[in-house]
Amino acid sequence: MLDAYFPAGIPDDAPSHLANHRLLYILLALMWEYECGGDWLHERVPGIEAALATT
Repeated sequence: MLDAYFPAGIPDDAPSHLANHRLLYILLALMWEYECGGDWLHERVPGIEAALATT
């Protein structure tokens, strides 16, 4: 797949670029789930907030 996007060769920053896109996708999916009232996420929000506050 990467060869199709980078025919001249894969840039050195491709792994971090792809990792950032994965993170963005995951965060957006969690945000949309939360906005839609995802019950499983509501009970985890305090733990997520606590973890973010300590890092």
